[in-house]
Amino acid sequence: MLKHTLKSILRQLKRQSLFTGIHLLGLSVGLCCAMLLFLYIRHEINYDTHHAGADRIYRVTLIGTGQGEVNYSAGTPYPLVNTLRTEVPELELVSGIHGSGRGIVRAEGKDHYRLQEVYFADGSFLEMFDFGLAEGVDPAVLTPPGKALLSKKTAELIFGNENPTGKTISLDGKLNLTVVGTYSGQQQSHLASDMLVSLASLNEEFLGFPTDNWGVSVGGAAYVRLQEGQQPEQLAASLADVVNKYMNGEEEGIANELRLQPLAEVHFDTRYDEVSSVPAIEASYLWIAGATGLLILLMACFNFVNLSLAQNLSKQQEVGMRKVLGASRSQLWAQYWGEALVLALSAGVISVVLLQAALPYLQEKLQQEMGFQGWQDFPMMGFIFLLTLLISVVAGGYPAWVVARKKAQEVLKGSKLVSDKSQVNLRQGLILAQFVITLVMICSAITVSRQLDFMQHKDLGFRQEAILQVSRNSGGLDLQLQEEWQRETGVIAVSFNLGAPTSRNNIGTDYYPKGRSPQNDRSELELKAADEHYLENYDLDLLAGRFITAKETALIGERLPEQGEEWPIVINESLAKELGYTNYEDALDKRLILGFNDAEAYIVGVTKDFNTSSLHEGVKATAITPLPFLYYQIGVKLVPDQIATTLPRLEASWKQFHPDEYFDYFFLEEDILKQYLAERRTNALLQGFAGLAIFIACLGLFGLMAIMVRQRRKEIGLRKVLGASVASLWALLSSDMVRLIGISLLIAGPLAWWLMNNWLDNFAYRITMSVWTIAIGGIALLLIALLTVSGQALRAALNNPVEALKNE
Repeated sequence: MLKHTLKSILRQLKRQSLFTGIHLLGLSVGLCCAMLLFLYIRHEINYDTHHAGADRIYRVTLIGTGQGEVNYSAGTPYPLVNTLRTEVPELELVSGIHGSGRGIVRAEGKDHYRLQEVYFADGSFLEMFDFGLAEGVDPAVLTPPGKALLSKKTAELIFGNENPTGKTISLDGKLNLTVVGTYSGQQQSHLASDMLVSLASLNEEFLGFPTDNWGVSVGGAAYVRLQEGQQPEQLAASLADVVNKYMNGEEEGIANELRLQPLAEVHFDTRYDEVSSVPAIEASYLWIAGATGLLILLMACFNFVNLSLAQNLSKQQEVGMRKVLGASRSQLWAQYWGEALVLALSAGVISVVLLQAALPYLQEKLQQEMGFQGWQDFPMMGFIFLLTLLISVVAGGYPAWVVARKKAQEVLKGSKLVSDKSQVNLRQGLILAQFVITLVMICSAITVSRQLDFMQHKDLGFRQEAILQVSRNSGGLDLQLQEEWQRETGVIAVSFNLGAPTSRNNIGTDYYPKGRSPQNDRSELELKAADEHYLENYDLDLLAGRFITAKETALIGERLPEQGEEWPIVINESLAKELGYTNYEDALDKRLILGFNDAEAYIVGVTKDFNTSSLHEGVKATAITPLPFLYYQIGVKLVPDQIATTLPRLEASWKQFHPDEYFDYFFLEEDILKQYLAERRTNALLQGFAGLAIFIACLGLFGLMAIMVRQRRKEIGLRKVLGASVASLWALLSSDMVRLIGISLLIAGPLAWWLMNNWLDNFAYRITMSVWTIAIGGIALLLIALLTVSGQALRAALNNPVEALKNE
């Protein structure tokens, strides 16, 4: 019986090969889209889930409130780790790290290698986090100073097939480290690294500043693991005591709070991103991806239902005969649901093939690996199987039920079925839903693309084109190198600094105006360490006063200013307004007491605001000051059309002055683009999947038009005999679709407007929604839909009416 039914199903599908092909193509593309987005979401939600006891691991975050502003930071003072160990003994485990970022390593007799992510970690780090330590390596191996662990990838890069254990390497030419083992480094984590160095190796000579100061948090972070059954709320009082004792003292006017952030939330909280090697993403992007996949799959299912219902009319005679010959309703339902099941399972198999073909392209667009093992990815295969079963039941069950419940006498008499009108309404409703979904996706893709283009071309308040940033192993000035580079014809300016205007290498500190209350008037600002050429190098606009001078830089020298010592700073507009000055000239020579050793800073100039971070955030209160010992980068303004010839000469002179150092550089414009990786991924997803949504919608329209032309063949022939023109027949066949697109525009327009406005609210700087975005989306969909159906409509209108009416 089963064999006979299967043969019957296959014969039926073969007989209707055009619609079988449309069913398979639509469903397989829809399933493939759903799986691609499932892989993307699975990849993102798997961050830091592999650690033992991950549900008990928390990152300690610092929230500071001052003058109505709230600042969120994952960076915490370096002394906090040991303080938590001694003063909050109820914690099961405490670990501290320092995020060093890029690092240049070299082993004796080997080349220089640039590592993207280097972390300093204490002896508890590998007890708390699982990073696949090689067998036999003690988790506490990072306790003593001078030790390093290499990821397997890094070990192979430097030493090839040699055993790296016991070898000596140098980090940035300042730290000599003994390699004590390797780790896999393949796990998804916000702390993914190329090398781990013992935190005890971190010293003032390497950093350029002491690590025993509660007012400094440049890359330091603390993590804790709670005991079984312990809740973060139980530790609130102990953490408050630590804050009151060390961080909210007499000289601290900012209300600080230490808060425990669950490890599972770290990858989805963009407020705290200072020490993460993988940028956090907004959880809303995963909702967008999930909704996109679900909607495209729904569109494929709508197509399936629509085409199946439309094909029912051609099956009426067959159903009538089967019923006359004794077939029961359940047998008929099983027959036609079997067709849906075979189609869904076949589409599932095809979708896996499509997935394997499309995945490399998507990974390239998103710039990340998805981790798909093909047919051996059993969770994915199970997901596909369950999805195809669900589709066959939901999308195939209803049309099968409609066919099976028809009465034999009505079908064989040729009378019109009572249910036909309701089926037509349902089909039109599903088409309308497809148009609404497609329009929302088109409008969303246009809006995201416009916002991304806006961010990439907005004036950030400084120059970003043709700026070369060269990283250094140590701070300080190098006047010989600076003079040599400035003599190059392709170089406009050279500035020693801690980073470009948008660099994350800022120094967060607190301040209060001299003469005001340290308790009530203290706030926070970002310090940028830079020399006297910074203004010219990045084309900052000076609104009042002057910039830093070489003489002032020389007076400060290779140290932090001492308490009470005067210290020149140039502030931005935001800081001037925060201080209460609308006339920026009035801010000149005013004094601020800064958190660094309570040094007294005097304002020498005011610059126009420039963006110090991505456009998600507004401009922060910022000051520029000369701190030569922190000049770990060199900014070089180049003549744009001479970059190719100038760069090799800069590298040659670098090797002349620093033969043992790697020439490590990047272009500022490219670095800024990395800030919008999440937006570029969303843009790529929406553009690609909006195109697929259009394809699926048009595929359904093509099939429905083919069925409608067959069903109305005699009507079209009769109209032609009575004098109907080709244009009027084309309009007749296309009018319903145009009407549905018009209705869908009225529904999708406000919906897309609301959704995109909510998304744009995540940006401090954003475009405004335009009615033209909705109009362009609607016109584009209308034109594409008309092109899809016009071929069949015109062919039907041009057919010889004799062929359609000869049997009448």
